[in-house]
Amino acid sequence: FVALDMPEFLSHNTIWLRLSNLIGRMLILSSDYTQSDQIPPGEWVIHASMLAVSTHMFLCTAGPLISAIFSIPSLSVRDRRAYCLLFEAVGLS
Repeated sequence: FVALDMPEFLSHNTIWLRLSNLIGRMLILSSDYTQSDQIPPGEWVIHASMLAVSTHMFLCTAGPLISAIFSIPSLSVRDRRAYCLLFEAVGLS
């Protein structure tokens, strides 16, 4: 538990860390289930709450990135002209 909880406090903006934490939580839950075919209710509550926190943290980190990838940028004529004047001559895109 400690190995999966420490990264939560060390880094707040790394999407790969959050994804690996989420996958680790699911693997811990599945390994507990495969060992004894049942999980005690107290342990189930702890694992489910930590999985919910990990999922929430991952979605908070990945949400803006996903929406930025799938959004269609719309520039006004004025913004497009300013962009072309400022960056096209330098070669930035």
